[in-house]
Amino acid sequence: SADLLRANKNEQRIGYFLNTLLAPFVDAYGIAFRALTSLLPARAGESPISMSPGNLVAALRQTADAAFLTGETTLYESSSVNIVRNAVATMQRWGVLGGTKEQVTLQAPYANADELEKLVARIGRFRRGVEARIPATPAPSSASPFLASLDKSRTKMSARL
Repeated sequence: SADLLRANKNEQRIGYFLNTLLAPFVDAYGIAFRALTSLLPARAGESPISMSPGNLVAALRQTADAAFLTGETTLYESSSVNIVRNAVATMQRWGVLGGTKEQVTLQAPYANADELEKLVARIGRFRRGVEARIPATPAPSSASPFLASLDKSRTKMSARL
């Protein structure tokens, strides 16, 4: 009913305060989940990219920094290491990411671009004024300097072996 939507000035101030407190968390989670598209396989039939949780946190923080620099978010706190670590832990609890302490990767059904897009859209509804859609096809690792450097490291390690 309409009565549920009414708030006096004090209640509005409390709501604004709580929104201000939670906004960096919601924003960081939205950005982090959307950035998981970089772990999608480049081609059908390939496995999703896996990496250490520490490298994933670094990549997600880099994505959040880029979102701040491009104006996608005005909340620099969204790249806080603790918030991003919590987002990764949530991804693991929800079964979006799985693996070991050394390597994590997208789990079914989220290793599929369409399913990951649905999840990102659900989380994105809570973000203020930000388009939550992700591209239907994942960006190549060259689109992310961090993932490109991982590819180079992987190539160098393979050459040594």
